[in-house]
Amino acid sequence: MGSRVWLVTGASGASGGSGGLGASGGLGQALVSEGLSSGERVIAVTRDDEPLQPLTAAFPGACAP
Repeated sequence: MGSRVWLVTGASGASGGSGGLGASGGLGQALVSEGLSSGERVIAVTRDDEPLQPLTAAFPGACAP
């Protein structure tokens, strides 16, 4: 069985007022990190991809912000 694709959606925790639940902040960023660390592919939907840039660099081809 191949790797799954995780879809993590939400506005940026910093600017969207979501309290850190978006893909680029808090819980969302933790989910993205966990998925990538587990060998899964991740689609991270966010208004601000800057906080995710270290993850996309560390896991090239596995994370699409």
